[in-house]
Amino acid sequence: LHLRQGSHNISSGCLTWPHVRRTHKQANKQRIWVFALVCVHARFCPAGKRSFCVTRNPFDRMVSEYKFLIAMPGDYSRSLGFEYYTRYRNGLLTYPPCSVEGLSHFVVTSTTAFQQGRRYIDNCHNLPQSEYIYDESGNQICDDILRLEDLPEAFDKLMEEHGNAARMGATQALDTSGVCPGLGVGDLSVEAKQLMREVYGDDFKRLNYSST
Repeated sequence: LHLRQGSHNISSGCLTWPHVRRTHKQANKQRIWVFALVCVHARFCPAGKRSFCVTRNPFDRMVSEYKFLIAMPGDYSRSLGFEYYTRYRNGLLTYPPCSVEGLSHFVVTSTTAFQQGRRYIDNCHNLPQSEYIYDESGNQICDDILRLEDLPEAFDKLMEEHGNAARMGATQALDTSGVCPGLGVGDLSVEAKQLMREVYGDDFKRLNYSST
């Protein structure tokens, strides 16, 4: 991964390939954080460097996003979840946290907003994964695609293949598996799943995840 340091003025979550291409010169001037996505095209990578992306099933990804925002610690009125709820009107807290109704309402509200043109809702967390992996012409711009369910072994193997000593290990700093026990993909409503199939169709198809 290639990291350029500077002041954190633009969220890395928004830096899909079209955005990187438009803002690369501006980024150099402003000295923003430019994460691995800047490195997914040879023009922006040091010679000989490779890039990799990590993907997951879109349904799992959305459930994880809900749990991540619900799990924000401390005074909830000052939490990231509350901030996103008020700023983006994403439906996160319309129903009680960790409820079946709350999960599906969040997904339907966020996905509908995305369809209506609010692509960068929730700090760009809902952008399709395929936009980070393929350019506008359909060319793959990540050298290696890893699946979240294959970590950490897939990451460690990739590093070993390229003579890199980095290893992921078992630590998960943002693990949401203990949040909202029992709530999962099976609790998504028919409407929520259908909207996700429409918005994330490329992710399901190109990244080979089941949409059922």
